[in-house]
Amino acid sequence: MDNIELVTFAPAEDIRPALGDSAKLVTSNSFDVMDVVRGKSRLDSKQGRYFVSRLLKECWTRWIGASALGIYTLSNGPNCHFFKKTDQSNVDVRFTTLQGKQTYRRVVGYTTEPDGNRRYWHFGIQARPVFAPSLAYLISSHVVFTSDGVTPWTSHRKMHSARRRQCKSWFNPEWRDRLLATLHWLSQGNTSLRIPAGKEIFIEVAVTPEQFESQVSYADPPTRKERLLIVQPEQPQDVVEEEEGQIESDDEEEFDTDDEEDEL
Repeated sequence: MDNIELVTFAPAEDIRPALGDSAKLVTSNSFDVMDVVRGKSRLDSKQGRYFVSRLLKECWTRWIGASALGIYTLSNGPNCHFFKKTDQSNVDVRFTTLQGKQTYRRVVGYTTEPDGNRRYWHFGIQARPVFAPSLAYLISSHVVFTSDGVTPWTSHRKMHSARRRQCKSWFNPEWRDRLLATLHWLSQGNTSLRIPAGKEIFIEVAVTPEQFESQVSYADPPTRKERLLIVQPEQPQDVVEEEEGQIESDDEEEFDTDDEEDEL
């Protein structure tokens, strides 16, 4: 076969031994990755980005597939990788927070169903390459459910329903810290992930996000309990002429109102 184009992050020296005797590497050209991404190389801009994206996906898939994480195919097609149950029903991962504090987050847990069976939940992640605002992996969080701690349910609808029940009390800090704990585990305690792209070539991914101070803040909406504590403005009362002996004191009205609020 002639005129086959191979695109890799690795140099030609890494590729030749893998070709064997059935193919021969005739010529080799190298391009700076960022030039390809920015459309400044001899490659077509769209084609160049396709090559970079595909290589990043393949390198990530091979690397994380060699770990002890399980694999689950999402309803929209891509795979996510999740922690599996070990000898313990609950699995905790220790990590260092962005403030430098040593702590842990649970990545595998379970709920006992009414019939006595256990429903295990497993934290997982998915990565896909992005080019904006910079070349990076966009890592998203997922939750997978099993009945045995290992084998994911086959029903996406059942999985979605269980996820809504299990994760309804998870807020941003829980999702953030579980993601940070997972990246810490994958890095084996190092400051970055080193994803092989050749014999001596690695894709390095920071395990902590970039931090910045925003000039715009977001106010969380009040919880149900907070809404109940909000003092409602007093409604104007119609003046009614009471018959003698029927007049109630203001103190009694305030006391009755307070009782109703306590019951709520």
